[in-house]
Amino acid sequence: MSFWMKPMSFANLADSNTNPDGYGYILSSGPSGDKGFILKCTRSSMNFIVNDGQTVWDASMPTTRLSRVWTNIALSWSQEQGPRVLINGLEPYTTVNMTSLSTTAAPHSFNKLHLGKRNDANSGYFYAAYDDLAVWYKVLEFSDPNVVKFVYGEDCHEVLITTNHAELDAKSVWTGTIECDNQHASGCSRDLDELYEMTIVDGVLSAAAYEIAIAKLNSYVQPRTYMTLDELEVSSEILNKLLHHTLPNKINDTAAEDDLQTVMDVSSNLLESHRTGKWKSVHQSHPGATMMMKDIEAYAMDVVKRMRDENGRKADLNVTLTSDNLIMNLARFDIADYDPQEQFTFPVYADGRLSSIDTAWNNPQDSITLPKNIFDFTIKNTGKASIVSFLYETIDDVLPEYSEDENLQPDSLKVNSRVLSLLLDPELREDLYNPIEIVLQHSEEKLSGEESLCAFWDFNMPNTISGGWNTSGCDVHRSYKTETICHCYHLTHFTTVKQPKALVIESRHDKILRIITWVGIVLSMLTLILLLAIYVGFRPLRRVHHMIHINLIVAMLLAKLCVIVVLLSVNNKNACKTMAVFLHFFYTASFSWMLVDGIHLLVEIKVTLALWFRERLRYYLLIGWGSSEVRLVGKAIITRKDVEKEIKTKLKRLSMTKEEQLKQIEEERKPPPKPACKYDHGEIVPD
Repeated sequence: MSFWMKPMSFANLADSNTNPDGYGYILSSGPSGDKGFILKCTRSSMNFIVNDGQTVWDASMPTTRLSRVWTNIALSWSQEQGPRVLINGLEPYTTVNMTSLSTTAAPHSFNKLHLGKRNDANSGYFYAAYDDLAVWYKVLEFSDPNVVKFVYGEDCHEVLITTNHAELDAKSVWTGTIECDNQHASGCSRDLDELYEMTIVDGVLSAAAYEIAIAKLNSYVQPRTYMTLDELEVSSEILNKLLHHTLPNKINDTAAEDDLQTVMDVSSNLLESHRTGKWKSVHQSHPGATMMMKDIEAYAMDVVKRMRDENGRKADLNVTLTSDNLIMNLARFDIADYDPQEQFTFPVYADGRLSSIDTAWNNPQDSITLPKNIFDFTIKNTGKASIVSFLYETIDDVLPEYSEDENLQPDSLKVNSRVLSLLLDPELREDLYNPIEIVLQHSEEKLSGEESLCAFWDFNMPNTISGGWNTSGCDVHRSYKTETICHCYHLTHFTTVKQPKALVIESRHDKILRIITWVGIVLSMLTLILLLAIYVGFRPLRRVHHMIHINLIVAMLLAKLCVIVVLLSVNNKNACKTMAVFLHFFYTASFSWMLVDGIHLLVEIKVTLALWFRERLRYYLLIGWGSSEVRLVGKAIITRKDVEKEIKTKLKRLSMTKEEQLKQIEEERKPPPKPACKYDHGEIVPD
């Protein structure tokens, strides 16, 4: 280090209040007895003290009486040479005392260089003017004939006068590394723009630079800090870049939790409710919060896979972290130790770590529960499993309310719950059959003219910047005024959306058809009831042939009754399903009894067959009602296989990229291949 100094007054050196030890501190970078260096003086002597934490060097030199003129002082130190001083280009006679420390000096908080006083106390003042302070990046060799020119500043070919730090840095000599430079830049960044330059433009991030940058970003996005639209967008881009830095193969559990807590704090601060309006503007041209949501979850999963305990083992984990607007759970366990009866559920509100959330979020009830046989449907069912779960408090107001789904109305769509997400490693197969149960508490009560639908954020939705809401693979299991229970067959980001019920305007023709239907059903039922009364009321008609007709009438009458129930409960999904089963059964039974009527006529005509039908009614009942049950069960089995196949196809398409989906559609549209042979005039000939 070198500088010019002009003493202005020495009167205070004798003042016990300002200079109790009688020394004036020309410069000081460390307290007495701690790491750092000190240059102090009296009117006739000077001491240059250096402490490297293990050894203390005290270089004492007599000087001529300091006068009020500009004096050049150069300081240099190395472990080999010790402290050395040049005063006006000459090295004075110096006595150096070395003292080895019994204990290593600990770092201290007084680590800034002060000129004209002690840096750890308001004392030791030295009244002087300073100029041309230079910090040299190498040890000054006093034997070098040009050293005087260097410290005097005479060997400068160009003098740069500027207040632009970037311009000054461009002229300075840099001998560090890229990692060191970025670490320094991130720590010294004065605003988001400078931090953006360091992370986005420079593009090289060491672990140390990442830690400093994420902490710095957190300080810039505090909840009470006003942020412009551009600053919000820049912050999300910086976070995106930081979350893609290269991680070490192994990360200590405690360090990983601290890092993820900081990431959560940054994300939570960016998602504060008063920034909702700005996020809406960001999403018009930038993925924004949707990409941030995806990035922090992928980053958390990457960290979980690398976490190790103090012994370096990949032990089981169950970590819950919270912030103002997020809950995160990290779980890791051996699949062989997983108990299917204890289904994985997130969040577990009985966990004491969520006590503050219960109050702040007004007792949330949202949860996601995996099926018992979840690992029967993963790409592998052995080894370690990792689960990363998130619950977002305010992101429902931040995410765009956009969709290309034909079941949703984009103009009147409203996200009406918190957002739940879960990542699983190993991943689920696309043919998951058992549903994942998701309970979502409504932000607003569902009104009578509204409907709630279960939806997920589809990042691959076409014609969008960052995706949209999709209902494929998610069904409403039950829906109430305050919550909706969803059954979904894949894992992603889930929520409920509400929209006005579609108004069904009945046309004139539909009205006429409805009237005809009701009139026809009523007349048919009245006729059947009258006919049934005749058969039952007249004893001569109670023969086998008439008993067949009575059963046929009952089957047709019950089928008509099922039709009436269906017409009266079109909005009740469960009632419609139940009545559809009974309707199928009774109509099938009607045809069965018609078959029985034909068999009976054949038996009556063929006397020989009558011998085999002595107790004919028992067999007729078995054919008329029993065969209908058999056909109904067979139909249910076939239908289930078709439904399973359709679900698998839909889920497979959901996992495809846009290009893969288009390619599959093109394949399906291709005409079938021509047969190798064709039938022509009774002969099979090659095509």
